[in-house]
Parts: sequence; structure tokens; C-alpha cells
Amino acid sequence: MKTANKSTLAILSIVVMSAGAPALGAQVQVMLFGQPCLLQGTPEGFSEIQLKAIHQASPEQAPISSELSTLKTSLERLKSAQDLPQELQKYRELRTARLEARLKFEEAVIKAHRSGDAEAFSEATKPLIHARRHAGLMKKFKVAQKAGPSQKAWEDLRNYFVEFSGSDGEEDFHRVLRRLKIQYHCSFDEERGDEEAAPPPADKK
Repeated sequence: MKTANKSTLAILSIVVMSAGAPALGAQVQVMLFGQPCLLQGTPEGFSEIQLKAIHQASPEQAPISSELSTLKTSLERLKSAQDLPQELQKYRELRTARLEARLKFEEAVIKAHRSGDAEAFSEATKPLIHARRHAGLMKKFKVAQKAGPSQKAWEDLRNYFVEFSGSDGEEDFHRVLRRLKIQYHCSFDEERGDEEAAPPPADKK
């Protein structure tokens, strides 16, 4: 079963569901990290259709990974999330940009594995990362080339790209949800412990 890690749950707008809790507004049933949840707004807030769009565009539903199929699915979910509130448009733009960049990067990595063409990799990745960081990326690439089948060297290359390729919009998503008082109400498995259901930290001033 797919489960949430602590670092992700730390920033999610999640509260543990209590029995008999009064309805505060529109709500929809969703799955979050393999667990059944309710996504709920305030009485004067958003409709069920908008809440569904919010969940569809969420970082959990549009993850960023090294798998091409996952990246393409995430992009499709983001682009097809109709009725997404205006407040989340900046997040969608940031997330889409990061997904598109990661997709191009992973495609360049696959081609480089096959051809070993450093120049082609450089040209493909140059628009995807800040110019000051591109030289460092190419150094990682040359190390990975020399390492041959070593997966660690290629993972180091990926990690470098992820670190310096810009914001993925995830913090924006959760910040907006807190401001709009939209929450995921989840009942996690008891054996997972109370600490994983801890509320998110307050916004930094």
C-alpha cells in the first residue's frame, strides 16, 4: 500500500477526523496516499466540483518522478483540472513548468545512456536549469558517464538537477489551502502512529 512519508505529511493541511464532526461546507471523498479522506471547505467557500479539481491538481495526484509515464500523467491531470480556483493558478503554472522540465531532462538522460553524446545532453538541458548551475550539471553527467552502469552516479545527476531546477509549487499549494481554510480530513491506520497525522507548521512570516 502506498503510504505518506513524514516530511510530506508535515506540510499537508491534514487533521485527524473525529466522530460526529459537523460539516463545515462542501466536501468530497478522495484517496490520499492510499487512505480514504474528505476534502472539505467552508460553507461560503468552494463547490464539490472545485474541490475535486483541487485534489486532482494536488502534488499527491500530480507527482514529480523519474518515470516518463508518471510525469506525462501528472501533466495531463494538471492541465485537465477544470474549475480550479484562481488562487491556485500560480501553483499550477509552477508545477506544470517543473514537470515539463523534468520530462525533458529524463528524456535527455535516456538518450545520453544510449548515445553517450555529452554535447547533445548539454544542449537539451541548458534551457532547463540556471546557467550558473549548468556547468555543475555537466560535471555530474561526465562522472555518470565514466561510472557506466552505476545507478548511484546517475541518481547524483538527477538529485543535482532537482535541487537547482526551481520551485515545484508544492509549498504554494499548501499555503493557499490553509489561507482558503480547505482541509483534508483523514483517518489514518492506527498502527502508523499519531506522529504521522501531525498538523502542518504555521506559515513563516
